[in-house]
Amino acid sequence: MIWLIKMRYVNLGCGNHCDSSWINIDIASNNMEVICCDLRKGISLPDNSCDVVYHSHLIEHLRKNEAKLLLMECFRVLKPGGIIRVAAPDLEKICRAYLETLEIARNGELNGDLDYQWMMLELYDQTVRENRG
Repeated sequence: MIWLIKMRYVNLGCGNHCDSSWINIDIASNNMEVICCDLRKGISLPDNSCDVVYHSHLIEHLRKNEAKLLLMECFRVLKPGGIIRVAAPDLEKICRAYLETLEIARNGELNGDLDYQWMMLELYDQTVRENRG
């Protein structure tokens, strides 16, 4: 006899983009499948209740103490032997793109100034934004 065990996956900071087979959590959403929870204050799930915890482009928007709490909470809700996957922006890639657009702007190439201004926003956004949007 084969027993099928339903795996429990959780997606933290999902926004409005979520999969109905996952537990989807974000600070605010107008999607009925998303549980609203301020992840800076913890994860509203029981201990050892999830097989997989995933979050993408979330941790870089938290203060150091909030990020530490979030990671502790991830491990708290994770079952023994579970999987945690954290995706964060590639700062080196963003910095290289910034330097490339700076050089293009200095050379006076078409749209160089606009591309440079966009990269400045991107660079600062990844380091200081604490809110959605």
